[in-house]
Amino acid sequence: MSNEEPKPIVAPVADKKRESVRAVEEATAELVPGGSFVTNILQVALPPESEKDREKWQKAISERTNKNTDRLDEHERLLNPTMTLMGTAAQLAVGLAKACPDGLGHEQFDLDALCKLLPEVDRQEIEDATADLEGLGLVQRERSIGKYWSIRLTPAFYAQLDRPIMGWDSTADAVVVARLLLEKDASGAASDLHKQTSWGKRRFNPAFRIVLGMFPEGRISQEIQPDYPSRYVRVLPEDRAVLRRFVIEAEGA
Repeated sequence: MSNEEPKPIVAPVADKKRESVRAVEEATAELVPGGSFVTNILQVALPPESEKDREKWQKAISERTNKNTDRLDEHERLLNPTMTLMGTAAQLAVGLAKACPDGLGHEQFDLDALCKLLPEVDRQEIEDATADLEGLGLVQRERSIGKYWSIRLTPAFYAQLDRPIMGWDSTADAVVVARLLLEKDASGAASDLHKQTSWGKRRFNPAFRIVLGMFPEGRISQEIQPDYPSRYVRVLPEDRAVLRRFVIEAEGA
């Protein structure tokens, strides 16, 4: 083992002149569920020199101070996998999110309807993109006689993609709905809750569906109607306890 003292690690300094001559272009677009659009993919693929220097510096820090970093990162990736939609799959997700009228996932989209969402994209590319979304559990395919099929949006679609596409977070919205149900003499009627939020159905329904998932089925109205995931939910003291924990945990995250 060498007794030589390690050289001091000096943070790199940005070279503004070197970076100023580098043209940044928007190469393509990624859609990270739960995140936001990332258009400067070229910056990731071809970082400026100062960023390369900083990466080397950060690597040296990691190697010297924490030999287990790579192992911990791998554990994090396994426990909390991140998926990224690119190209046609991302474009199709955006089109579907905006074409959904009410956040219920009842709307059916066959291949012709999907092609109308992306009229400039090849039909086969759209089929492949649909399969990508299906593989991630964001859409559910329903087949009929022969080769005909259609898809519906799943609850996971709204939970994962509404934030980057529509600009609201369904989980955060569910906290708002839960708070309304915790108010004194709160109504469990979906129409009343909807009115109190002042949101459109496209935003309200995914959030209300998340909250309904915290209740036993026996307290959720099974009446068939076209407006909400359920017309009414009955709230008992034990349900309020669950709602309180949900609000506390969400706000502490």
